Amino acid sequence: GLAVVWNKNLALSIIPVETASDRLCAVVIKSDNQSIVLCNVYMPCDNNTDANFEIYGDVLYEMLTLFELYRGYDFIIGGDFNVDFRRNESRNLGLLKQFIDEEMFTCVSLQCPNTEFTYENNRGNKSFIDHFIVSESLTNCNVNVSHDGNNLTEHKPITLETTCSSVIISNENFSQIKIEWDKSTEIDISNYKNLQDQYFNQYIIPNDILDCNDFNCKQHNDCILEKLEEFIDIIKFSANATIPNKRFCHKKGLVGWHEFVKPFKEKSIFWHDIWKSAGSPPTGALADLRNLPEVNTVGL
Repeated sequence: GLAVVWNKNLALSIIPVETASDRLCAVVIKSDNQSIVLCNVYMPCDNNTDANFEIYGDVLYEMLTLFELYRGYDFIIGGDFNVDFRRNESRNLGLLKQFIDEEMFTCVSLQCPNTEFTYENNRGNKSFIDHFIVSESLTNCNVNVSHDGNNLTEHKPITLETTCSSVIISNENFSQIKIEWDKSTEIDISNYKNLQDQYFNQYIIPNDILDCNDFNCKQHNDCILEKLEEFIDIIKFSANATIPNKRFCHKKGLVGWHEFVKPFKEKSIFWHDIWKSAGSPPTGALADLRNLPEVNTVGL
């Protein structure tokens, strides 16, 4: 599966983007001085079949449509591309290279040493198939592959660091508000509606947006997103001001983690380390122990 996870304490506007393919997910990230589209991809295996070649092209085409839709934004595309740039016989790699060249992107993960890898199977075969592709304006990036012994999967985490100005809200001062609709009275609901009406009477959508009949128009994207955020803010503020609510601090941990899950994690890491130190044998007693359900419950 795919996911984009962000720190909720960041003072950024982050809006999910709807995508057609289940191999692609994306969000729009906006700060005061920068707009970024962050994409996460999981490409099909590079087995040289026509079916996977077609799927690969379809996902690249959808990324191209996002690029056209958000032209002028910086792009960061990361994930499992399932191609190694050191294997030139790949048709999928040819498609990816064409996409990078024609849209003037840069694959910043190529700055890693030739001996680096992001995937290693149980036979010891290694490849570099996870990548970051970015807009030319973001080429000042640091890419790192982590070989942490606590990672029990065949994929190695790859990270990208770049600069994006933002404010981080301290956890000590961070709280959430839960609107308790079930405790609201008819007067509360009436006040909520009246306050909304007051704000929406001042909510103006520019005429050039209302008069635009071009379904493929991209000129008004920024303004539409801003008006959407303003719309949501009106609803939130009206509810907070009129409906009973309760503030509570962020959760400090997962209930049951230390009691039920942590022991399995420690056991998994223990047997994985022994298996690795023995040369990662694909069969035999150590391989069987490593693959026991009670051993690989966490992380395998």
